[in-house]
Amino acid sequence: MKSSTKYNAISTVAGAGAAVGMRRLVSAIWPADPPKNPAEPGVLWRDALTWAIVSSIGAGVARVVAHRLTASGWERLTGDIAPQQS
Repeated sequence: MKSSTKYNAISTVAGAGAAVGMRRLVSAIWPADPPKNPAEPGVLWRDALTWAIVSSIGAGVARVVAHRLTASGWERLTGDIAPQQS
């Protein structure tokens, strides 16, 4: 297996795991029950949009951090700069 393929796999799994973990964290600290289905009649637009924005930003930040840490770890372990993701 090529090193770029290995790195892409590791980085993708780390990013996805971080995003899921951040979403769970945001759900845990959300002041009320987060809207599970924004299309439900009882969900206010404000609540649906706020949840979408906060959870998306959290997941995005977590993915960036995971990718940066993965690249740093790759460089430490292999001595090579992390390959570009495809």
